[in-house]
Amino acid sequence: MSVQSSVRIVGGAWRGRKVPVCEVEGLRPTPDRVRETLFNWLMPTISGAVVLDICAGTGVLGLEALSRGASKVFFVEQNKRLCQAISEMCEVLQADAEVVLADAGQMADEVLSGKQFDLVFLDPPYQSKLYAPVIERLMQGNCFARNAQVYIETSANSEVDFIPMGWQQFRSKRAGDVRYELYYTDV
Repeated sequence: MSVQSSVRIVGGAWRGRKVPVCEVEGLRPTPDRVRETLFNWLMPTISGAVVLDICAGTGVLGLEALSRGASKVFFVEQNKRLCQAISEMCEVLQADAEVVLADAGQMADEVLSGKQFDLVFLDPPYQSKLYAPVIERLMQGNCFARNAQVYIETSANSEVDFIPMGWQQFRSKRAGDVRYELYYTDV
Protein backbone atom coordinates (compact mmCIF):
# COMPACT_ATOMS: atom_id res chain seq x y z
CA MET A 1 0.00 0.00 0.00
CA SER A 2 1.46 3.36 -1.00
CA VAL A 3 1.26 5.83 1.86
CA GLN A 4 2.26 9.36 0.99
CA SER A 5 1.52 11.13 4.25
CA SER A 6 -0.57 11.05 7.39
CA VAL A 7 -3.11 13.05 9.35
CA ARG A 8 -3.22 13.11 13.11
CA ILE A 9 -6.03 12.53 15.54
CA VAL A 10 -6.44 15.89 17.26
CA GLY A 11 -8.12 14.93 20.53
CA GLY A 12 -9.24 12.26 22.94
CA ALA A 13 -7.57 9.02 23.97
CA TRP A 14 -5.59 8.70 20.73
CA ARG A 15 -4.60 12.36 20.48
CA GLY A 16 -1.51 12.84 18.33
CA ARG A 17 -1.78 9.37 16.78
CA LYS A 18 -1.03 9.42 13.05
CA VAL A 19 -3.46 7.95 10.54
CA PRO A 20 -1.89 7.00 7.19
CA VAL A 21 -3.16 8.70 4.05
CA CYS A 22 -3.00 6.40 1.02
CA GLU A 23 -2.11 7.88 -2.31
CA VAL A 24 -5.57 7.79 -3.92
CA GLU A 25 -6.72 10.32 -6.49
CA GLY A 26 -9.32 12.71 -5.10
CA LEU A 27 -8.77 11.72 -1.46
CA ARG A 28 -9.32 14.82 0.67
CA PRO A 29 -8.96 14.23 4.43
CA THR A 30 -10.86 16.68 6.62
CA PRO A 31 -8.30 19.24 7.87
CA ASP A 32 -7.20 19.27 11.52
CA ARG A 33 -8.73 22.65 12.33
CA VAL A 34 -12.09 21.64 10.82
CA ARG A 35 -12.10 18.42 12.88
CA GLU A 36 -11.15 20.35 16.01
CA THR A 37 -14.11 22.71 15.54
CA LEU A 38 -16.49 19.87 14.64
CA PHE A 39 -15.62 17.85 17.71
CA ASN A 40 -15.92 20.91 19.93
CA TRP A 41 -19.50 21.15 18.62
CA LEU A 42 -20.03 17.43 19.28
CA MET A 43 -18.40 17.35 22.73
CA PRO A 44 -21.68 17.16 24.70
CA THR A 45 -23.08 14.30 22.60
CA ILE A 46 -20.18 12.16 21.30
CA SER A 47 -19.76 9.93 24.35
CA GLY A 48 -21.43 6.57 23.70
CA ALA A 49 -22.60 7.56 20.20
CA VAL A 50 -23.05 5.01 17.42
CA VAL A 51 -21.53 6.60 14.33
CA LEU A 52 -21.77 6.04 10.56
CA ASP A 53 -18.84 7.41 8.54
CA ILE A 54 -19.95 7.37 4.89
CA CYS A 55 -17.33 7.87 2.17
CA ALA A 56 -14.86 7.33 5.00
CA GLY A 57 -11.69 7.92 2.97
CA THR A 58 -8.87 7.83 5.53
CA GLY A 59 -11.38 7.09 8.31
CA VAL A 60 -10.05 10.00 10.35
CA LEU A 61 -13.52 11.38 11.19
CA GLY A 62 -14.68 8.05 12.58
CA LEU A 63 -11.39 7.42 14.36
CA GLU A 64 -11.57 10.88 15.90
CA ALA A 65 -15.10 10.05 17.13
CA LEU A 66 -13.86 6.80 18.72
CA SER A 67 -10.91 8.61 20.28
CA ARG A 68 -13.35 11.02 21.90
CA GLY A 69 -15.71 8.41 23.32
CA ALA A 70 -18.06 7.15 20.59
CA SER A 71 -19.08 3.56 21.35
CA LYS A 72 -18.86 2.19 17.79
CA VAL A 73 -18.22 3.40 14.25
CA PHE A 74 -19.38 1.86 10.99
CA PHE A 75 -17.09 2.94 8.15
CA VAL A 76 -18.43 2.76 4.58
CA GLU A 77 -15.91 3.20 1.77
CA GLN A 78 -15.91 2.01 -1.84
CA ASN A 79 -12.14 1.95 -2.36
CA LYS A 80 -10.65 -1.41 -1.35
CA ARG A 81 -7.23 0.05 -0.47
CA LEU A 82 -8.78 2.66 1.78
CA CYS A 83 -10.96 0.02 3.49
CA GLN A 84 -7.86 -2.06 4.13
CA ALA A 85 -6.01 0.93 5.61
CA ILE A 86 -8.97 1.79 7.88
CA SER A 87 -9.25 -1.86 8.99
CA GLU A 88 -5.53 -2.00 9.79
CA MET A 89 -5.70 1.23 11.78
CA CYS A 90 -8.76 0.00 13.72
CA GLU A 91 -6.92 -3.22 14.51
CA VAL A 92 -3.83 -1.34 15.75
CA LEU A 93 -6.02 0.88 17.96
CA GLN A 94 -8.27 -2.03 19.01
CA ALA A 95 -11.21 0.13 17.97
CA ASP A 96 -14.82 -1.06 18.10
CA ALA A 97 -15.57 -0.59 14.43
CA GLU A 98 -16.89 -2.27 11.32
CA VAL A 99 -15.41 -1.44 7.95
CA VAL A 100 -17.71 -2.08 5.01
CA LEU A 101 -16.57 -2.09 1.37
CA ALA A 102 -19.59 -0.54 -0.38
CA ASP A 103 -20.64 2.26 -2.67
CA ALA A 104 -22.31 4.94 -0.53
CA GLY A 105 -24.95 5.55 -3.19
CA GLN A 106 -25.95 1.89 -3.24
CA MET A 107 -25.64 0.82 0.39
CA ALA A 108 -27.30 -2.56 0.68
CA ASP A 109 -29.84 -3.41 3.35
CA GLU A 110 -27.32 -5.64 5.11
CA VAL A 111 -25.12 -2.59 5.74
CA LEU A 112 -27.92 -0.59 7.35
CA SER A 113 -30.52 -3.13 8.44
CA GLY A 114 -31.54 -2.79 12.06
CA LYS A 115 -29.01 -0.06 12.78
CA GLN A 116 -29.71 3.42 14.05
CA PHE A 117 -27.01 6.04 14.21
CA ASP A 118 -26.61 8.91 16.64
CA LEU A 119 -24.15 10.65 14.35
CA VAL A 120 -23.56 10.43 10.60
CA PHE A 121 -20.55 11.87 8.80
CA LEU A 122 -21.37 12.61 5.15
CA ASP A 123 -18.30 13.84 3.29
CA PRO A 124 -18.35 12.39 -0.25
CA PRO A 125 -16.33 13.75 -3.16
CA TYR A 126 -17.78 17.23 -3.61
CA GLN A 127 -18.95 16.75 -7.20
CA SER A 128 -20.38 13.25 -6.64
CA LYS A 129 -24.04 14.20 -6.18
CA LEU A 130 -24.26 11.56 -3.43
CA TYR A 131 -25.62 13.85 -0.71
CA ALA A 132 -29.36 13.62 -1.49
CA PRO A 133 -29.47 9.88 -2.36
CA VAL A 134 -27.52 8.90 0.76
CA ILE A 135 -29.71 11.04 3.04
CA GLU A 136 -32.84 9.63 1.38
CA ARG A 137 -31.59 6.04 1.79
CA LEU A 138 -30.84 6.61 5.48
CA MET A 139 -34.26 8.16 6.04
CA GLN A 140 -36.06 5.33 4.23
CA GLY A 141 -34.14 2.78 6.30
CA ASN A 142 -35.08 4.52 9.57
CA CYS A 143 -31.36 4.76 10.32
CA PHE A 144 -31.38 7.93 12.40
CA ALA A 145 -31.63 7.51 16.17
CA ARG A 146 -33.69 9.97 18.16
CA ASN A 147 -31.99 13.40 18.11
CA ALA A 148 -29.41 12.20 15.57
CA GLN A 149 -26.87 14.62 14.18
CA VAL A 150 -25.56 14.74 10.62
CA TYR A 151 -22.25 16.35 9.69
CA ILE A 152 -22.10 17.48 6.07
CA GLU A 153 -18.95 18.71 4.36
CA THR A 154 -19.13 20.40 0.95
CA SER A 155 -17.16 22.78 -1.18
CA ALA A 156 -17.58 26.36 0.03
CA ASN A 157 -19.07 27.19 -3.39
CA SER A 158 -21.61 24.34 -3.45
CA GLU A 159 -25.31 24.93 -3.26
CA VAL A 160 -26.68 22.99 -0.30
CA ASP A 161 -30.18 22.22 -1.56
CA PHE A 162 -30.50 18.65 -0.33
CA ILE A 163 -31.29 19.17 3.37
CA PRO A 164 -34.65 17.57 4.24
CA MET A 165 -37.44 19.72 5.61
CA GLY A 166 -37.54 19.53 9.37
CA TRP A 167 -33.81 19.23 9.87
CA GLN A 168 -32.39 22.01 11.98
CA GLN A 169 -28.98 23.47 11.33
CA PHE A 170 -27.00 23.53 14.57
CA ARG A 171 -23.74 25.01 13.28
CA SER A 172 -22.16 26.08 10.00
CA LYS A 173 -18.69 27.30 9.21
CA ARG A 174 -16.19 27.75 6.37
CA ALA A 175 -12.48 27.11 6.24
CA GLY A 176 -10.83 27.86 2.91
CA ASP A 177 -12.70 25.86 0.25
CA VAL A 178 -14.58 23.78 2.85
CA ARG A 179 -18.07 24.45 4.18
CA TYR A 180 -19.02 22.21 7.06
CA GLU A 181 -22.36 22.03 8.80
CA LEU A 182 -24.00 20.09 11.58
CA TYR A 183 -27.73 19.31 11.54
CA TYR A 184 -30.22 17.72 13.89
CA THR A 185 -32.59 15.35 12.11
CA ASP A 186 -36.34 15.56 12.55
CA VAL A 187 -37.00 12.29 14.37
